[in-house]
Amino acid sequence: MLYLFVALFFFFDAVLIHLLVCRRAKEEGLLLKLFILIAGINLVLCWAVFYFFLHAVQSSGSFWFVPLVWTSTLIYVLLIPSYLVFYFSTQQVSPSKKIMLLLNERDMTVKELGANFKDEDLIVPRLVDLCTTRCMVETNGRYRLTCSGLWTARVYVAYQWILGRKKGG
Repeated sequence: MLYLFVALFFFFDAVLIHLLVCRRAKEEGLLLKLFILIAGINLVLCWAVFYFFLHAVQSSGSFWFVPLVWTSTLIYVLLIPSYLVFYFSTQQVSPSKKIMLLLNERDMTVKELGANFKDEDLIVPRLVDLCTTRCMVETNGRYRLTCSGLWTARVYVAYQWILGRKKGG
């Protein structure tokens, strides 16, 4: 059980460091690669603590602390995408999210909601964000996905297929 607590400690440490860096960052974008780097460093530190515990337990001859190194590592690794999903969703403004935030302020009719949307509000910020995060590039007025953009699109398609969901906004 101690291994699980250590893994959770290092995961929350990675999240906290990432959030602090994001709040102080001067550049725009999601800083996802930075989080992967921080999480990787924390995983190495976590394994160092596991190694210490493993040798301390073996030298004492205790049967009570059966190592859960691989289970704890798997939990740590699986927590990374779950954090990224929630982090990413807070940074993006989708039409559904905008509608919910508007309705959070007051009740509105369809006409009142429609007055808060323009095509430029829906498309242009997304294009800028995708170019900023290097998921796509613009050449002569045409947009194309980069390698990381292709992989991200493939992950979206896979998630939709796995969950049996259609496209949504």
